[in-house]
Amino acid sequence: MANNISLTGIKSKRKAELVDLGTKLGVETDQLNRDKLIENIRDHLRKNEHSLKDDPLFAPYFTDTRRKSRKSVAVNEEVDDDGSELSSSGSPDARVHVQPRATSVPVQARESSVDIPHASPSSTSFSSVKRASIAKADTIQEAAHDSIEAVKEHTIDAAHEIESEAQDMVNSFSQYAVKLRKCTINTINSVQRWTSDSQHLLLAGLLLELFVVLYSVTPIRIHRIDVPEPVQKYTTNYIRVKLPYAKSLLTPPFVNPVKKFLIYSLIVPFIPSVLINFDKSVFSPLTFTLVRLALIVSFNSQAAVESYMPLKVELTLLALLSSFSLVELLSKPRK
Repeated sequence: MANNISLTGIKSKRKAELVDLGTKLGVETDQLNRDKLIENIRDHLRKNEHSLKDDPLFAPYFTDTRRKSRKSVAVNEEVDDDGSELSSSGSPDARVHVQPRATSVPVQARESSVDIPHASPSSTSFSSVKRASIAKADTIQEAAHDSIEAVKEHTIDAAHEIESEAQDMVNSFSQYAVKLRKCTINTINSVQRWTSDSQHLLLAGLLLELFVVLYSVTPIRIHRIDVPEPVQKYTTNYIRVKLPYAKSLLTPPFVNPVKKFLIYSLIVPFIPSVLINFDKSVFSPLTFTLVRLALIVSFNSQAAVESYMPLKVELTLLALLSSFSLVELLSKPRK
């Protein structure tokens, strides 16, 4: 008699139930996981099968694996001529009538008739449709896979292209930023060097004074310019433009102030600035501005200075230029 352990009944229990069962069997259960408990219980049941299989508490965990075989009895008896069979005692009264057995079909023929069904037109058509459906499904699956791969590759290529373009753009912006920074620094340095020279400042001051003089003495005439009719709905009918009066540029009101500025503000101060030079250069801005200040104070009264705008501007610029020239002279190292 062979018995197997029913693992299904053991595995269906919870860990607490397994611990309780192991304790009843006398199996070690301390600090063991569920799989180890099941393994120990199974081994213990196998080792003690003869003593535990009849115990009502543990009998459900054993399964009987005995095979129920057919009892075949071979009877060797003589058959009489009339088809009757004599008994083992040989008595003619005790006869057993035996029907003749039908001839069995050969095994190979029976298997052929059972296992290989005849192919009918309907089954053949169904198989063809099934194969065609499977082939079509495979084709659709391959086409979908190819489409997905193509879209994936296209997306990856587009992403790489966008990333490359963005990187190129960033690099270009970085280069432009570096160039702009260098250009800005160079421009600031150039402007700083130019404005740090008193001669350059004197030239800028003279140009500003000349502009003020010309703006003050140039007669202005207002000219009316008509606006075209299609544009009149957006603006006025005419506009006024202030332009210099050309005929008055040769009259004394314009010529005399300009001539006075050229003589007393340029020619006369230039001669002493070349002869009297404090910083041993060709031209001294400090001498030039001091001479101009002296000429303005000598030939103009206080009322004229206060009333004439170009003269006020000239005095202000001369004060600044003289102060700057003096500071520049004092800051230069002596040789």
